[in-house]
Amino acid sequence: MPLKEIRLDEELWKNMKEDIREILVGDILQSGIARIKPKQRLPSAGFSKHEESDELSIVLSGKLKFCTDTEELILEHGSLLLNPKGTPHFVENIGNEEARVLWVLAPKIKLQK
Repeated sequence: MPLKEIRLDEELWKNMKEDIREILVGDILQSGIARIKPKQRLPSAGFSKHEESDELSIVLSGKLKFCTDTEELILEHGSLLLNPKGTPHFVENIGNEEARVLWVLAPKIKLQK
């Protein structure tokens, strides 16, 4: 498999059509970015859960509340989060600016549109 590079520049963020976008995929992992508007919650109701995939998230900007069915964390620029497989979760932007997140899932999944 050849090397692949994506630049996380303003052009990439500006051209996003969806709030969550896959950017790089390998044999066993996938990565993407998410932008979350102020007061926005993802998913909008209930929880998301990746039954077989661990998720690593890096907060690039903004302030987020990350909730599971048993815990709640406040994440800000520079926060690194490991969300273990099978954990029900949601994220909510509790700041006044757009939050940006780089995420990695392993093993990869089919993203729901």
